[in-house]
Amino acid sequence: MARKVILPVELSRRLDKLTRLREEVKGVLFYQQRGEYCPLETMFMTAVGDEGHVQAIPERLDLVNEFFRRNPQYGYVEFHTHSFGTIARYGPYYARNFSSGDMDSLRDKLDHDERYIHMLVTPETKLLWGSDNPELIIRSDFPIKNHVDLAIGIIARNRGINIGSLGAHS
Repeated sequence: MARKVILPVELSRRLDKLTRLREEVKGVLFYQQRGEYCPLETMFMTAVGDEGHVQAIPERLDLVNEFFRRNPQYGYVEFHTHSFGTIARYGPYYARNFSSGDMDSLRDKLDHDERYIHMLVTPETKLLWGSDNPELIIRSDFPIKNHVDLAIGIIARNRGINIGSLGAHS
């Protein structure tokens, strides 16, 4: 059965804003699965890169991994953007499609985790990809939560890591 990923409209708008940057952005959307539903609670950016390539910042990825070690009930949807800068540089095809490089990476991740879900966010659409062809549902009556943000903030403070701005440009 296909998982249904519930995206609160407020979180959807935050993702849309990221596509207005020149750079591409990568991150994680957190959820606690309830049956077939995966209600997204919040997002955490793990990288900002140039048009066409984003590499996660190790310290930020370590924070995410520590959160999952402490909170095994959580799952995630990894996301990245094809920004206006990406589309201007590589063409309009990328406003509605994963790149071939994206697909190679996603297949590799799915080989290691059959539950893996990825979301591509562009100025025109949001696409989900996973083994069960997950469905995206955007809901205006579904609030985002702060638990994950607070927990990652505590982990970062305990490690002396500043999780402020990543330095993206609009």
